[in-house]
Amino acid sequence: MNKQLALFEIPQPHLPKYSLVLAAFLDHDTGKQVYRLGNSLCEMYELCGRMRPISHLHVSLPLPRLPGNPPEIAVEIIRRVCKAVATVTCPFEIKFDRVMSFQRGSGNYPLVLVGDDHGNDGVRNLHRLLWAEFAKYISTNSPAPGFVPHLTLLYDKQQLDPRGIKPVSWTVREIVLVASEVGATKYHGLGRWAFCA
Repeated sequence: MNKQLALFEIPQPHLPKYSLVLAAFLDHDTGKQVYRLGNSLCEMYELCGRMRPISHLHVSLPLPRLPGNPPEIAVEIIRRVCKAVATVTCPFEIKFDRVMSFQRGSGNYPLVLVGDDHGNDGVRNLHRLLWAEFAKYISTNSPAPGFVPHLTLLYDKQQLDPRGIKPVSWTVREIVLVASEVGATKYHGLGRWAFCA
């Protein structure tokens, strides 16, 4: 079993200095592979953006709007939801075989790894389960929003059209909640939940 990346110890988050991120992190070997891939893409396409640190490489799982005053309320809801969902989720594989830039208006475009539009069923199912569980704690009648599993490598002013890469895959065995220091590229672990065997 691959050892998941260790995260830093945690202070309690104090918004707006921190934002909450729920994620599936890469194991260390896959992280090194993706880091090398990102650097080679920078060299090949003359990108100027800086690669995210290996310990920060992850697939984000979108969170709904949660009560955040005090922020401990949101953290406690997420912890309850993750505990419930992890007990009914088995480890699954994530596989990415393309790289592309996401469009956004700022002129600083995320360069991301993505997979087949109909693939990565494991992480898509996890997303649906999480939203169904969140609905027990917040009032919402809307289904889970659209979700494109992706892994952000860096941000760059240049846009890269979709192109194939040698597939990158790893087995996700847990979900992790971190407090991200806004603008500081620092993560503080708030909890991790291993999937059922």
